Amino acid sequence: MVVPATTEDVFGVRHSLVDGKRKIERITEHRFGRSTEASGFFFLPGAENISAVVVNPQGTITKFNRMGYLAGFGSRRVRMVRTGLRRGEFDRDGPMPKPFAHAVHAPDYNETWWKGW
Repeated sequence: MVVPATTEDVFGVRHSLVDGKRKIERITEHRFGRSTEASGFFFLPGAENISAVVVNPQGTITKFNRMGYLAGFGSRRVRMVRTGLRRGEFDRDGPMPKPFAHAVHAPDYNETWWKGW
C-alpha cells in the first residue's frame, strides 16, 4: 500500500486524474500556513545512499495512544476499546469481514509497534 502523501513527500511527485487523463506533476515544496518543507526526500543532499523508505500507514494517533497506555503512561482509570472490522476469509461461517472489539485495558491485551493493527 502506498500512501499518496508519502509518494508526494518521498518522490516529490503528485499523481491525479484530470478529465479522465493521468496527470503527473513535480512538487518542490509543501506549504502549511507560513511553513514550507522541501519535497522529494530522494533529491535532498545526503539521500543518495538511501535505498528505501518504510511506511506504516497504521501509525495513527490512536495507535500512539494505545502504545502509551500499554507502556504505563496515563491514568489506569482510562478504559480504551479498539473496534473495527477484521478479515474473515478463513472463517467457517463465511468470508465476510467480521466486527471486533478489544479492551486495551484488559490484562491479556497485547499489541506491539510493528503490528499493523
